[in-house]
Amino acid sequence: MTRALILTASYGSGHNTAAHSLAGAFEREGVSAIVVDHFRDLVHPTFERASRGLYYWIIRHTPVVWGLAYAGQGRTVDNFVAQLRSKLESDPDRPKHLLTVRGSGYRFVP
Repeated sequence: MTRALILTASYGSGHNTAAHSLAGAFEREGVSAIVVDHFRDLVHPTFERASRGLYYWIIRHTPVVWGLAYAGQGRTVDNFVAQLRSKLESDPDRPKHLLTVRGSGYRFVP
């Protein structure tokens, strides 16, 4: 059986939610997935507390930095899918293999 290791960090619910969503998707495809919170499960508690405190301080006091990091990336996935379609599809405007699933994402049909 194929296995996947998903590393996450318990800094807010978003990281863990994404990790568990990935694990669920892998499981539905028959892949055994293990989610490991590397800060909670693998590092010393003192380091975990210090790094968590630093992370939250940075988010509270330097939000402009996070905004700059994500600027211009709102359509990154769409642009990547368009590039893939241009290489995979005979007619990228009418895809038969890389399909959009409304409200969910994309699905590959061989």
